[in-house]
Amino acid sequence: MIGPMIRLFGRALLHKTVTAPAGRAVATATGGLLDVKLGLRLMRDRRIPLTSKLVALTLGGVFALGLEAAQIPLEVVVGALMPLLGIAELAFDGIELLAASVLVASIALPFLAPRALVLKIQQEGDGRVYDAVGSRVR
Repeated sequence: MIGPMIRLFGRALLHKTVTAPAGRAVATATGGLLDVKLGLRLMRDRRIPLTSKLVALTLGGVFALGLEAAQIPLEVVVGALMPLLGIAELAFDGIELLAASVLVASIALPFLAPRALVLKIQQEGDGRVYDAVGSRVR
């Protein structure tokens, strides 16, 4: 099982994944690729331009609608076979659209906002010190 994974993903990536501390993702100096907490902090911050926030929310909405469109055939079958379950599924679709939109927006926002401002807000939030290029100093 592990042999094909090594050939597929490469030795370095697999070693980095396996040797990571338990319960923690391998993070870079910017907090990792999927730093949702930073994205939510940026979403609340008034210094981030409104256009960056709107673009991130639009990307999140498009992703959520695409996900919902992919689920439509399955929901039609479930709704036809089990009408009560189909009605309950419709109730959760609205929650799913909102949650997926905000989640994707918070992941995308650190890449859409000005880099210097993201680093400054990140420094304020986590107490770590970074240099101008984003490398952790201490």
